[in-house]
Amino acid sequence: MRFRLPVQVHTIVFRKRAGNIEYLLLKRVPKRGGFWQPISGGLESDETMLQCLRRELREEAGISRVKKIIPGIHFFQFTEFGTYLKGNHCTFSEFCFGAQVGSKTEPDITRNPCDEHDAVRWCTFKEAINLLKWENNKVALRKLNAILMKKK
Repeated sequence: MRFRLPVQVHTIVFRKRAGNIEYLLLKRVPKRGGFWQPISGGLESDETMLQCLRRELREEAGISRVKKIIPGIHFFQFTEFGTYLKGNHCTFSEFCFGAQVGSKTEPDITRNPCDEHDAVRWCTFKEAINLLKWENNKVALRKLNAILMKKK
């Protein structure tokens, strides 16, 4: 199924390690806001949301293996006013997913062609909630965490 652009795919990567759940956050470089976020990227016109999810995992974090994808975590819309759009504005639709990776998975942000992140961190739920800037990112994380806690 194809969507009209602009559509964003937001992926909260998590791993289960030593009985705990850890969430992956990436820190944007200062010129792109300097805030912590999950992996997120724009849907290209020739791909599905799952193809976008996998492409963004590879590009932003060097992750090529996913154990499980949890769709439909959260949906929201936001309007961007010129920060990246050179004075224009646009409303984005963002679809949120969870993506489980292996317990030993370590991200590699050094190969990202966009140089958009300068730090990466595995976090507990509480740490991640405190680091995230945007409320909709926090809502998506809370929803995913609730799903994962029910499965324990």
